Amino acid sequence: MGGVIAYKSVNYVVRQGNKINALNQQIVILEDKMALMEQQSKNEQQYSYHINDTLRILLLGNSITRHRYNADLEWYSDWGMAASKPEKDYKHQLQKMVEAVGYKCKVENIRFSTWERNLDINIVLENDSIINCSDIIVVRIGENVIDTEHFEEATDELMSYLTSKNKQLIVTGCFWVSLEKESVLVKAARKYNATFVSLDWIAERYDVYPQIGDTIYNIHNEPYIVTKDFIRLHPNDLGMKMIATEIFNHIQL
Repeated sequence: MGGVIAYKSVNYVVRQGNKINALNQQIVILEDKMALMEQQSKNEQQYSYHINDTLRILLLGNSITRHRYNADLEWYSDWGMAASKPEKDYKHQLQKMVEAVGYKCKVENIRFSTWERNLDINIVLENDSIINCSDIIVVRIGENVIDTEHFEEATDELMSYLTSKNKQLIVTGCFWVSLEKESVLVKAARKYNATFVSLDWIAERYDVYPQIGDTIYNIHNEPYIVTKDFIRLHPNDLGMKMIATEIFNHIQL
């Protein structure tokens, strides 16, 4: 009996220690975000775009931005995963929001999920031309990163490269909550004077995910049913709209 009690006591202490560490990490991230907000409020760099020119926005993203057709996952679409139709994902909704205030707009994306899983890949150099042609770059990464030990270094290299292009630069936090990755992204935004957009608060809502049995549409505009939990991890139409709105509200036009 004594051994059981001792085991439970040690277990309790460990759990409490983990909770304290997580809270401390949240406090540090919050302090970094507050410092970043103050830094951004003093930012004198201004961006202006001619209303008659086509505003080019580039998204560096993963499956939330676009997931190609994959029958093995029972994902028969080809846009931001879990959005019911292409016009409902955050990429297309963001473009619509920019157009609604009078700009011509083209939103493109570079698939960064391969980079997330292999941080040594130099994916930006392969896409240098499209990056150079962009006016605004949104860094929407993090969820698929496995090598968290080297994520900060790889993100720093990425941000250094993007900053050299002298574009309006926006960094979003992770949709799938990760204190470790969020901290890296906040620090990178602060170091390189980029605008930071938090998304983790959206993910905490219950109504931003599809449910098993929900109807979405395939590439032929035919309905099918959500059956896989992997798809359910992604934002539905409402979640996508909230992501688009947060990014749009932080764009300097």
